[in-house]
Amino acid sequence: MEHSLDGKVALVTGASSGIGRAIARRLAKCGCRLVLSGRDVDRLNALVAELGTDAVAAPQNLEHQDEVTRPLDVAIKMFGQLDVLVLNAGLFSNAAFEEERIEASQSMIDVNFASVVRLSHAALPLLKRRDSAEILGIGSIAGVSDMRNEAVYSATKHALNAFLRSLRRQVANDG
Repeated sequence: MEHSLDGKVALVTGASSGIGRAIARRLAKCGCRLVLSGRDVDRLNALVAELGTDAVAAPQNLEHQDEVTRPLDVAIKMFGQLDVLVLNAGLFSNAAFEEERIEASQSMIDVNFASVVRLSHAALPLLKRRDSAEILGIGSIAGVSDMRNEAVYSATKHALNAFLRSLRRQVANDG
């Protein structure tokens, strides 16, 4: 990102741990106001307490498609805008496909890809209202290389890459 982040509003999915938590901390240091989503309410609340008044928790389970856009409502209610969408949440399994429960595979598809499409679709009108906005998708090496025992996970990350490349072409001239 070539522009200042001071005062921008960012929504970070999967913010309760790992990469999402680290991204949230970094965005806070850059002056962003944050909407932090994830499943672990206690960890989200702890991160909000750490980051201060410019952060708010928006718990959600991306396996439930009716919850996917809930953090956008929080962003508008609390901050009146959205400037940065960080699509970080993800589920992983490295079980052999034939040994994986189909429900676990479906959860990966729902979280790693379907929720990205739904959230991006709902966020795009909000992002287009801004002079400049960003959509950042956190991928994986599995999105460019087929990984052993990661058939569904790899498929979701390949789909994520294809979706984001195509979306970038469609909105590149919109700021």
